[in-house]
Amino acid sequence: MISIDEINKSIGMSARALNICMINDLKDVDSLLSYYHKNGDFLDLTNCGIKSNLELKILCEHLKSQMGSNGTESLRSKVNPKLKGAYENLSKDSRKKLSNILRHEITKISLRSRNSFFRFFDGEVNVDQLYSKILSNPTFDPLSMEGVGRRSEKEIKEFITLASDLIIEYGGDEPSQ
Repeated sequence: MISIDEINKSIGMSARALNICMINDLKDVDSLLSYYHKNGDFLDLTNCGIKSNLELKILCEHLKSQMGSNGTESLRSKVNPKLKGAYENLSKDSRKKLSNILRHEITKISLRSRNSFFRFFDGEVNVDQLYSKILSNPTFDPLSMEGVGRRSEKEIKEFITLASDLIIEYGGDEPSQ
């Protein structure tokens, strides 16, 4: 899940618009776009006036155009271009460690989401499969996985974001092997 702070760092927002998002619990792209889709504007939010409303509407339209039909996955790859290089830099030991971490983290998500992952990956989730089937695929949509609905979609996106962050953390400083 992409946070409003990440969007602010990559695109830039006024301090007022950023504060409005934080005060009104719009802390990630999904919640911001969901609110915009549901209400059409932001004027009902605390401290939001005409200028801030216009800025947030323009931001949402920009985010929607960046995401296209690929959803948040496409936007994440535009916000964080380090993923491919970090993955390629992972040593064999780092891949094993990451796979173990991911197996542990997947136990923390709901049974429905976990089962969807296991079906999608034929029973075993590891960093290489996750990268090749999901993270390197700009057209991947969690809703395309068997058994995934709107509730599981959010949880799966969070897991995918965690996996991306871990790959960048582990592979960011390693020399290529």
